[in-house]
Amino acid sequence: MGGFEMGFMWIILIIIIVAAVLLTKGYLSPAKKEGEPPRESALDLLKKRYARGEISKQEFEERKKKFNLAHGGNHGTGKKICL
Repeated sequence: MGGFEMGFMWIILIIIIVAAVLLTKGYLSPAKKEGEPPRESALDLLKKRYARGEISKQEFEERKKKFNLAHGGNHGTGKKICL
C-alpha cells in the first residue's frame, strides 16, 4: 500500500472510533432533548390508564398498593416499574 491508502485507512479508523465513543456517550442517539417534559412516573401512568378506563378501580387500587409498598410511598422517583 502506498502512503495515500495508509493515510486514508487511518482516517477511516479514527472516524469509526470517534463514532463509537459518541454513540456510547449518547451524543448521537435520540436521547432526551432540551424542552422535553420529564418522564412520567409509574404512578402517573397508572392514573392515566385508570382515567381512560383501561383498568378497573379494583385493579388500580391493587397496583397502587403494590407501587406504594415497592417505593415506600415515594411516587416522584421517575423509576419505571412493571405494573
